[in-house]
Amino acid sequence: MIKRTMGRILLSLLVITGLAGTLNSSTISTKERKSATSLLKDSKAGILDAVRGLHSEQLNFRKDINGPSIRECILQAATNEHQLWKQLQSTLKKQANPEMRKQIVLTDDQLLQNAEKGNFATTVLPAGILYDYASVEQAITAFRKERTEHLKYMKMTTEDLRNHVLHTPSGWIDCYQLCLVMAADCAHLEKVINGLKQDPRFPE
Repeated sequence: MIKRTMGRILLSLLVITGLAGTLNSSTISTKERKSATSLLKDSKAGILDAVRGLHSEQLNFRKDINGPSIRECILQAATNEHQLWKQLQSTLKKQANPEMRKQIVLTDDQLLQNAEKGNFATTVLPAGILYDYASVEQAITAFRKERTEHLKYMKMTTEDLRNHVLHTPSGWIDCYQLCLVMAADCAHLEKVINGLKQDPRFPE
């Protein structure tokens, strides 16, 4: 009787703390969780550090007439963060479709490499489109707030990210991989920003 009672208490604690999901085989592994969390955290810090302290002339600098400015990269990062998360939540609300996993051709590492090079297209607004942010400061604030929330989610979620599969313009991926795209896309924009800052014509 005592053993049964203790078992119930332990299970209740697991549910309360969110650790019950570790008992579910459909939950992402500890390694996957740590990897995604680390990528999301590092890419957040990277892009925020890259844009810190820039003035208006620097924000609007572009290498050529068709190239992006730092301002546009910031707006793109904030927009991607919001839109990709909406895409994730929308997919998770649908029934799991593990039978579609056979359509996924990219490994996590391959996906990251493509996205970090800017070669993985999503359904977010393309560069050049006007975004729903009144200023760069507003976009940075929105990005920081949403990424912080998404990091908390990744640390605690017990949802079946691997068996919810979605189609993108670049092919089929699962919801865990979509989280990787969020991080890698941000890392790509950070590289673009740092490339602009290293240009010899970059304003002082």
